[in-house]
Amino acid sequence: FDGGGDGTSWSDAGNWSDNDAPDTGSETASIDSGGAWSVVASGSEIAAASLILGSDDTLTVSNKVTLNRIGSLSGELVVSPGANISVGSSWQNDGIITLNEFGLLGTPNTSHAVTNSESGLIRGELFIVPLGFITGTLINHGTISPGFSANQGKSLALTADVTLSATSVLD
Repeated sequence: FDGGGDGTSWSDAGNWSDNDAPDTGSETASIDSGGAWSVVASGSEIAAASLILGSDDTLTVSNKVTLNRIGSLSGELVVSPGANISVGSSWQNDGIITLNEFGLLGTPNTSHAVTNSESGLIRGELFIVPLGFITGTLINHGTISPGFSANQGKSLALTADVTLSATSVLD
């Protein structure tokens, strides 16, 4: 992602260095240009083989995203109300994942896990579910925060198996 098109839209081919927006399960989406980018994935379903998201970058998902794997997630992933992300492999969050109002994050395979590292934060009105209600796993070493503050009345709904390590924080 180099922002050469409209500067924010995933589907604008001009925003990608090869002038081809990732839209198939064989392409890698890399949003890590050394600067802070806010990329919005909206409209039709998008797919990519892998997502690399840099520490200063934000990807906001407003639709259905299918990823074969997440290569690196150290920035912020924002899942809009009603959007969902399906990741076809185990992966680790070292950044911030914000899920809003029925935003779904899932791994469709029971052997896959989402690991929230000690530096990771998962926040929002959380719905972390495997697609098709197949149980996956959330392994938490970092922070899970159902709401951005204790007074927001947010809820936490996990239909995955959850493993909390000694470093886990429920905020």
